[in-house]
Amino acid sequence: MTEHEFNQEMLCHPLRSLRGKSVDVAIRAYYKLTDAFDAKICTGAEDAEGHPQPAEALQRKLINNYALGLRARMTEEFSIPERDFQEALHRHR
Repeated sequence: MTEHEFNQEMLCHPLRSLRGKSVDVAIRAYYKLTDAFDAKICTGAEDAEGHPQPAEALQRKLINNYALGLRARMTEEFSIPERDFQEALHRHR
């Protein structure tokens, strides 16, 4: 997957589909997107129950950077302060 394809699939299309929606809808989408990103870059290893193993340190850093970038784009898109977005994240997790 190229960087452009990634940006389209994981940032542009989801953010466009959220326009005009409530912040609560955006928060749920945020968690779905970060989980999807986590699954995309997971190591492929599974535990005895078939669950993906946690990503390695570099992959974890990529996940965190993606989540931070997505959060920044969402706060801008929805014109809400970062603090309010953080509070909404904690309510929904």
